[in-house]
Amino acid sequence: MTYNRYMSRLRFVSKIIYNPIKSIQWIIAVQTIVGGIYLVSPLVEYVSNNVAPSALVQIISSSTGIAIVGIIFLLSGTILTIGLLKDKPQWRATGLFVSAGVRLYGLWAVWLINGFLPLTWLGNFTIMLITIVLYFVTKWEQKNDIPDSH
Repeated sequence: MTYNRYMSRLRFVSKIIYNPIKSIQWIIAVQTIVGGIYLVSPLVEYVSNNVAPSALVQIISSSTGIAIVGIIFLLSGTILTIGLLKDKPQWRATGLFVSAGVRLYGLWAVWLINGFLPLTWLGNFTIMLITIVLYFVTKWEQKNDIPDSH
């Protein structure tokens, strides 16, 4: 009994080691879906009440604007997850592209609301760059007909 349990864990670990790009895509997909759920939830209201009086910042940080961004996060994470589950590179590329775009918007919004000096934008910037690199890797694999390794 324990032999089969350990062998399944070993197979799972070997998949991660053999294809780390896909593992990183899974991490991005899960993080994007969780982020979308958070942005749609009522927890964000507490954060958005303390913003600058600029009209543009008020639009960006309104509950409707945040909910729209959260829905786009959910959609891009779901598209990426479907692409990963069904081994469809076009779906993965689309999910990564939309995720990179919404992260760019989030980066722009943080810059407008907080400015450059509080370095709260660095995490979002790093994930955006990783997502862009993964998008180009997926498009390159798709263009060169590289089979998806399991």
